[in-house]
Amino acid sequence: MSVDGTHLVASVARKRRSEISPPKVQRHIAPDVNLNARISNSRSFSDVVRASQNPPQAYIPRGRAQAWLQRSIFGVLKAPMPISKLREAFASFNLSDFNIIPLGGVSFLFRFQRIDDMMDFLNNKPELIDYLFNVFRVWQEGDFAKDRLCWTLFKGIPPQVWSWEFFQFVSTRIGTMIDWSMDTKSGDRLDVAEILILTPNKKFIDTVISVKVGDKDCVIGIAESQYDPLDWEWSSVQSTGNDRQVEDPLVASPAVSPTTPAISKDELFDQQKTQSPVHRSTATSTSEDPFGLRPIINKGFQHAELTTAATYCKP
Repeated sequence: MSVDGTHLVASVARKRRSEISPPKVQRHIAPDVNLNARISNSRSFSDVVRASQNPPQAYIPRGRAQAWLQRSIFGVLKAPMPISKLREAFASFNLSDFNIIPLGGVSFLFRFQRIDDMMDFLNNKPELIDYLFNVFRVWQEGDFAKDRLCWTLFKGIPPQVWSWEFFQFVSTRIGTMIDWSMDTKSGDRLDVAEILILTPNKKFIDTVISVKVGDKDCVIGIAESQYDPLDWEWSSVQSTGNDRQVEDPLVASPAVSPTTPAISKDELFDQQKTQSPVHRSTATSTSEDPFGLRPIINKGFQHAELTTAATYCKP
């Protein structure tokens, strides 16, 4: 600084910063009294993720559908039945101009070699079709299986309730009981029950349910089995007795003699209707002939005999 030709030097003390920084105010955190309330009423991140529904992935197919789908028929059975018996039913009417392809559950695809053959079959379809199927039409986009068959393992079943009715009751949690294995029916082992289920659930079945039996609470584990449902055959039946009851393994059951005289067709149909495990399904109890067994018996075969594998007609 210069004043009247005189240079003056001024020394100004610099202010030093405080050694202690002021506390930073976290404005996004509410006071303690409100913090507890906010946390207690909120959901965690994992809860939000589990509860959110993932939108379906969009896929737009290019071009037209597969050529063989244009000459295929989509069919939905009135009730489940083994694919071997379905093929046997069509073979008994000499219907073999197509391939029967399972789609899952009660849905099937009938693939023809030519479209003309398919249309001719639809225009002159046998009465067997109306007996067996609720839906039987040319395949359309959107026609696919809405349900599936799967074998399940039931564990923790109290032996006093080991019966068809109890398994049917428990199965309502996951689907509809269709059949049971021979080991389960005979009661040879009571540690696990093998139950065939028809279910719309596409997820792998692995759950635990609680059932009150009398005054006791029972925990039953249900897990999906690795058995292929396409290998399913109707559980074997005897010519006498009630198929719903588990037989006493200590009491010998009367064997079916290979020389048993042939029974009438109506008697065979009545036995099939009352003994076949599939006929005990709640979905088919109101139908007089859900599987078309009567036309198969009356037209498809000349004579019949009871077998240990299943009650059905053989050529």
